[in-house]
Amino acid sequence: PTAVPASQEPSKVFDPPIPPSSVPHPIPADPVPAVEAPAETERETPDPPKIPFEWKTVSVDGRDYLPVSNIKSFYKFPRFITEESGTFFLRSPTMIIKGAAGSPELFVNNVQFFLKFPAHPSADGPLISRHDLAFVLDPIIRPTYIKGFQKANTVVIDPGHGGNDPGGKGSQGKESDYALDTALRLQSQLKKFGIKVVLTRQDDTFLSLNERTAIAAAIPNAVFISLHFNTGPANLQGIQTYYPDATPAPPGPVVNDDHSGYYAACLGLATAVHANSLYKMRSTDGGVRAAEFAILTGQMKTPAILIEGGYLSHPDEAVRIGTESYRQMLAESIAGGVQNYIRARFKRPGVPR
Repeated sequence: PTAVPASQEPSKVFDPPIPPSSVPHPIPADPVPAVEAPAETERETPDPPKIPFEWKTVSVDGRDYLPVSNIKSFYKFPRFITEESGTFFLRSPTMIIKGAAGSPELFVNNVQFFLKFPAHPSADGPLISRHDLAFVLDPIIRPTYIKGFQKANTVVIDPGHGGNDPGGKGSQGKESDYALDTALRLQSQLKKFGIKVVLTRQDDTFLSLNERTAIAAAIPNAVFISLHFNTGPANLQGIQTYYPDATPAPPGPVVNDDHSGYYAACLGLATAVHANSLYKMRSTDGGVRAAEFAILTGQMKTPAILIEGGYLSHPDEAVRIGTESYRQMLAESIAGGVQNYIRARFKRPGVPR
């Protein structure tokens, strides 16, 4: 786990190194800029046709991979560094990506992510799977052009557990109470930003997973955030953020996937909320992770994430979670991340930097 240094602004995770373009599936394509038609009186020499970017696909055990050097060229990262250990870096003025051959871990501006398939070593340098380029790297680098979703104006907050399901238990209290308290605080913060809020539960009642996801699916232009607190070995601590896992693309010809924009939007939301929470909370980084949790996969309409706000099983973190100040700060951090997501996801493309 890696903590975010005080000097790292969370918004930097969303500053693309080049002007964003469309996000196709599964391999990114060059942007097609809109060109205004010249006035009838103007006579200009037309630009020569643009040569499409050539991806160098490598097949490994029947799965398509792409050289990191190829990724560097497409996204116009100024620097690509490899080390004998297998560690590699892609660097731009606003983004540093770090990975290692043989490892699924990937760090983007010191925020930890996990690839579906480990980076693969090769004689030509490290390789990233086609799936991970489409569903992990591209949405992080270019969030503005995730396809298929309108601007979110509502957050559906789901306090985990409740009623006869208390969830995990810590030294100071139970998960269901902490989740509800944090949800109510998050509701207050989001309303200050002018964002509408719907709660799946407002008291200590039990709802099935289907009831929770049905509420989210019925709200247009929304995002869904499920709030939880973790338990595990006593040495584990920190914040984890989950988003729905995408089914790997099959080898062979490119197949259009109508849900690719959905998964990318979920990752964009998870990245914004997780990065801002680490920065504000100074918490241990448990990573941004894909998962097949039923609460996330039960609806394919609303971008959804699940946040584990700390470990009730860690002796020190459990005490912190039990304080109102911790839960207030967590709520403010999540709200700020949602606002960062909306701004980054739907702002106009910037200039090269």
